[in-house]
Amino acid sequence: MAEPQDRHYRLNSPPVVLETVDEETIIVNLDTGSYYDLNHSGGRMLEALAHHGRVGAAVEAVAADYGIDRAEVAGPAEALVERLVEEGIVVAADSAGENGDGPANGGTPPSRAYEAPALSKYTDMQELLLLDPVHEVDGAGWPNKV
Repeated sequence: MAEPQDRHYRLNSPPVVLETVDEETIIVNLDTGSYYDLNHSGGRMLEALAHHGRVGAAVEAVAADYGIDRAEVAGPAEALVERLVEEGIVVAADSAGENGDGPANGGTPPSRAYEAPALSKYTDMQELLLLDPVHEVDGAGWPNKV
């Protein structure tokens, strides 16, 4: 079995959608109706994981972004990935090649100091999100012209 740092993951898309605004990442799991927010460092970790596929490579990218030692990032990153898997936000992949074309970390440096990634879960809108017919469409889109 692969070490946690060597395991490959990908975003569980299409049921999971996300958007990052002002360094806060909002995630919606359309299969469960739950939505989440990640703090700035958690959003950077998810972005790096989506791009690199491997936890170890994502840890390296986040540590470089914040200018800190990778050891400070590794433990919290593994805990975050474990939670993301439990919530169905990311899923195991056979190799890095299964990843989507997630954006690379880097570019704009973080505006805040590193803090442990924090994922908050909200279930107050589950019924509404599960009733939404838009997320249950095929490749033709919605509404379909018949």
